[in-house]
Order: sequence, then C-alpha cells, then structure tokens
Amino acid sequence: MPFAPVSAEGDDMQERSIIECVAIPERKVEALDLPPDRVAGLELQFMQLREEIRAEFSAVRDEVRGGDEETRRHLRILHDNLIARLAALGDSVFRRKR
Repeated sequence: MPFAPVSAEGDDMQERSIIECVAIPERKVEALDLPPDRVAGLELQFMQLREEIRAEFSAVRDEVRGGDEETRRHLRILHDNLIARLAALGDSVFRRKR
C-alpha cells in the first residue's frame, strides 16, 4: 500500500498510512492464529498418523523378512539339486575316462 502524500497540514496522513501498513499484516497473522484446542486436535491427528505409518512400515518389514527367508529356502533347494546334478555328471565323466 503506497503512502499517502504528505499534506501541508502535517504528517497525520503519512502516519496513518504507516499504522495501516503495520495493522494489515497484524490482522493477517491473527487470522492464521489457531485456537489452542484446534492445535491440540491437529497434534493428536499427527501423532495418530505417525503411529499408523510406523505400524505399516513394520508390517512391510516383516513381510520382506518372511519373503527373504522363503527365498533362502528355495535357493538352498536349488543349490542342493545343482550339487547333486554336478556330482552325477562328474561320476558319468569319470566312468567314460576309464
């Protein structure tokens, strides 16, 4: 808001403009000020959201761990099968050389 020109009567017009310029942001800040009960309600909602997110991440982590164990079991079976096949191939190659 531009300042009003200074009149010959004095600085009253300019002072009022300065006061208005200060009052406008003050009113905007007051409008942003939330009542304490509303702030407390938001705080409670944030805490609940935090707990829900923590629980979900924990559940996902458990699923990943379970999947990892299942993958390890499957790889152990494949490894054992491969070792058995290699042993069988080795036996047949060894027999051919005789």
